[in-house]
Amino acid sequence: MKKPRRLLVIAVSIPLLAGCFSVLPSPIPPTPVEKEALEVRGVVLNDARNSERIEFSEVLEALWADDALSIVGKLADDAEGDFVTRLYPLSTLSAVLVRQLDAGKTSGVMGGLIIGTVAILSVLVSGSRPLRD
Repeated sequence: MKKPRRLLVIAVSIPLLAGCFSVLPSPIPPTPVEKEALEVRGVVLNDARNSERIEFSEVLEALWADDALSIVGKLADDAEGDFVTRLYPLSTLSAVLVRQLDAGKTSGVMGGLIIGTVAILSVLVSGSRPLRD
């Protein structure tokens, strides 16, 4: 009887915790090993006047060369959702967009779950019902 509860908890918690991730800019790492370890989701292009953020909704492959970054994926703002290949010279990049755990969102989700659980348990234990008009 406990297995369905465990599966239900896992099924409910995975979407909640997936919402704790954000796509944030990160500096370009200096070594090839660090570059390959990144989960690239886009780039931030920098020219003399402004910066442009290019984000991919889905990345199939991100390949680092000595002087460029190649990304194969679906652009986030593309309505058709076709896969594209883009090559970005490292000299034009100010940062790469990576998927990272956002501590603020995680704290909010976990705090809400804990407060909600405590509220439900306190009502059940006290035996009283909320006030009605």
